[in-house]
Amino acid sequence: MTTEAPAPPPRWRWLRALLPWGSLALAIVSAVSMDRRPERARIIAAAAVAGWLALGVVALLERLDVARLPRFASWLARAARASTAAGAQSLIQLCLFFSLPFYVRATAVPEQYGFVALLLLAAAVTLWTPLCAALLRRPALALVLQGVAAFAALGCVLPLVGVSIRLSLVAAAAAVVIGAPFVVTRHRLVATLVTAGSAAIRWRALRS
Repeated sequence: MTTEAPAPPPRWRWLRALLPWGSLALAIVSAVSMDRRPERARIIAAAAVAGWLALGVVALLERLDVARLPRFASWLARAARASTAAGAQSLIQLCLFFSLPFYVRATAVPEQYGFVALLLLAAAVTLWTPLCAALLRRPALALVLQGVAAFAALGCVLPLVGVSIRLSLVAAAAAVVIGAPFVVTRHRLVATLVTAGSAAIRWRALRS
């Protein structure tokens, strides 16, 4: 069960309203000025794998009932949610922004247009932080977004380090097949822990 963070004080609302626009500007600058040399291929591959871990942590934190936590612990949980979601968004952006120009240049037949359009849509989604954060809170949509980013990144960078294109695509697909169950498993694990914790709290309340 998730709970919404309380509304910020009026004096901070203007700053909160500006944050998505600042994030949008930084993301566009990053996409345009990104270093896409082959030497960075290993960093992008690591980001594609780390994205699954970050998404798993997002799923863990989203199931926390912060309303039941002490005030300071609740603040820490909300801060952890925000920072983890921002980290997952950054990793997805890194994978998509690095690989997208390579796929655009490599598009030669109409059958490839659909995949490039999918990458463009995914990249556009990550530019607007409120929309991306909302998708990351929905496991199915988060898996699709991370899966597209990881597949695109690994399919792009593995050939840069000497792996054949066919083997790169197989490895990219395997990373998605392995990564998605990891996130789903973490999501179910949290549901089990939350249920057990709630039962323990009720048991202690009955004993007291």
